[in-house]
Amino acid sequence: VQEMIYIHYFIILSYSRGFCTWYMIALIKVHDYDSEQNSEVDCQILENVHFELLLSSKSYYRIVTTKAMDRETRSSYNITILATDKGSPPLSSTKTFRMDILDINDNPPVFAKTAYFAYIPENNLPGNSIYNIQAFDLDSGDNAKISYSISSRNIGDAWVFSYVYINTETGVLYVQRSFDYEQHKELQIDITCKDNGSPALSSNTTLVIHIVDQNDNTPQILYPLRENGDSTMDPDIGINSVQTYKLSGNQHFTLSEKTSTDGSTFPELVLEKPLDRETKNTHELILTAMDGGNPIRTGTALLRIVIADVNDNFPMFSQDIYKVSISENTPINTSVICVNATDQDEGINANITYIFDQTPGTNIQAVIFSIHPTKGDIKTKKVLDFETTKNYEMSVQAKDGGGLVTHAKVLIEILDENDNAPEISITLLSSPIPEDSAPGTLIALIKVHDYDSEQNGEVDCRILENVPFDLLPSSKNYYKIVTAMAMDRETNAFYILYAQKSFDYEQHKEYHMQVTAKDSGSPSLSSNTTLIVYIVDLNDNVPNILYPARETDDSALFEMVPFASKEGSLITKVVAVDADSGHNAWLSYHFTQISEPSYFSISQHTGEIWTSHTFQEMDMLKQTAVVLVDNGVPSLSATVTLSFLVGENFLELVPKLFNQFSDEESKSNVQMYLVIALVIISLFFVATIMLTVISKCKEAKPPPDFGCSTPTKRPQYIIHVI
Repeated sequence: VQEMIYIHYFIILSYSRGFCTWYMIALIKVHDYDSEQNSEVDCQILENVHFELLLSSKSYYRIVTTKAMDRETRSSYNITILATDKGSPPLSSTKTFRMDILDINDNPPVFAKTAYFAYIPENNLPGNSIYNIQAFDLDSGDNAKISYSISSRNIGDAWVFSYVYINTETGVLYVQRSFDYEQHKELQIDITCKDNGSPALSSNTTLVIHIVDQNDNTPQILYPLRENGDSTMDPDIGINSVQTYKLSGNQHFTLSEKTSTDGSTFPELVLEKPLDRETKNTHELILTAMDGGNPIRTGTALLRIVIADVNDNFPMFSQDIYKVSISENTPINTSVICVNATDQDEGINANITYIFDQTPGTNIQAVIFSIHPTKGDIKTKKVLDFETTKNYEMSVQAKDGGGLVTHAKVLIEILDENDNAPEISITLLSSPIPEDSAPGTLIALIKVHDYDSEQNGEVDCRILENVPFDLLPSSKNYYKIVTAMAMDRETNAFYILYAQKSFDYEQHKEYHMQVTAKDSGSPSLSSNTTLIVYIVDLNDNVPNILYPARETDDSALFEMVPFASKEGSLITKVVAVDADSGHNAWLSYHFTQISEPSYFSISQHTGEIWTSHTFQEMDMLKQTAVVLVDNGVPSLSATVTLSFLVGENFLELVPKLFNQFSDEESKSNVQMYLVIALVIISLFFVATIMLTVISKCKEAKPPPDFGCSTPTKRPQYIIHVI
């Protein structure tokens, strides 16, 4: 039997209290060198602790926890294990080992107080310590190491660290500046302590710092004294506050001392005489204050009393009437004028607002112009037109913040620009005009108008220089067109402006003239209009006889008529024209000297002369006058005298022809007529044949009726009668 039992063990000597129950903390191995029953071993824990021994496998045991551990309650345990074999007698062995409970960070740091209070006199020295805050932690090691910090960010509007800071390791607070009781009567600072565990735990507390008043202030005026008189106060309190006062002499204020409920004395500044801010807006008084401290402190203060304004002054414009000139066509949003008003009041009572007066009939100003409500700048909202409106008159209202209103008048004159071309209108036109119109005859009355003004509205009117008309000024803006020379419709057939060719009288009887109106602006503008003047024909031309032609006024015209001519035979035709036109050129033909009985007839419209009946032997020489009359009023006429020689043989007619001449005729003229007679005899045969042909043609077809047609060819004889 082996007497010694060896216990081999593997054990965890430290235990974290965070482990749960039945957690293995150690593994034990037991070995007995005996055999069989002598080597069988039982193990147990001798003490009744929070652990239990469980068989794991042959010769191995586990030590497990039976409940949760708390290091703060018990930090270590001594565990004794007994191993006994089953031999006889049994042998045993014991083994004791120490197990330490490891700490976990399960306890936050704790402040000794939930709130701390400190009292510091004002005007303290910066850098002094004011309080030491302490906290403790039940954990151990690093978990128990505490650091301090200030969790507040601001005190009022200032950064908290501009007032205090804290030593992070010791918890001692230091002041950064001097405190002023009148500024801060107390400061509330949040402080945090945090351990060094993982994760770290923290706690918070509050430090209230009371600032203790000291007698470091002289009396002050808290608010500007209004015209109704507000009171003053001293920022100090208690015995350190002002107890008695003395005021320098003045005519408006006196000093009255009052006692408060706490027994302190405070002053009242009493208004004895009304104030006028506009006369004097500030009053300076010297106030001497004495406190109740020990020793007594005295001081003087200059009281500047600012008189608060009441709205007792109307706004005043710099001018009662503003006048300005601006050109038309000025771009939109152009500044026209800036009105300005001032108010002797101040603050909101001096804030002036500008608007246009909304009186009846002035709404147009808000459409054309705008005014800046605070600057008074008047600008254009639309393009201005001198021709539409030459002047604008408007009323501007200045209203202060208290509701008082003043008015000013603004007169805006619109300056003209040359933006309108002259207009030409015909107020009177005499067309057509007679061709015999005398020089100076009024043809037309022209009105020229330019909507612009002054030089821009001065118009020069002209017509073409090569027309027979003159343009003469009649009155302001009126011109008359008169004839520059006598009109002759027959010599001025047609005229068109700028024409470069001759005209045909039978086609055109009119004048075209261009009237130009040009203003004196810069640059100048112009307009044109065209007048058409028609010339009316007058009956001023006598008919012109083309056939039979006469060489001189004393010439006698003879027509040879065959004695055998039948009734209705065409003897000859008188051809004439009239230089006039229309009715004035219509011609009619008549006989004025008709022998009895009448052997001839004449066509009233064609001038054709026909035989009326057959001739007798004694009818050898017939003389008649043909009168041509036009259709004018009064009518004009021309006369031609025809002598008809009737016979079969022209030689037989010559002696009779000479018998009809006066015996006083010159013999030389008789010789000339004899020569003519010989010529006529030689042509007689040809004339007879032509008359026969014409007679046959007439019987077959009547000739056309043309007033100016070519006459039937017959021998014509001109005899000069001496």
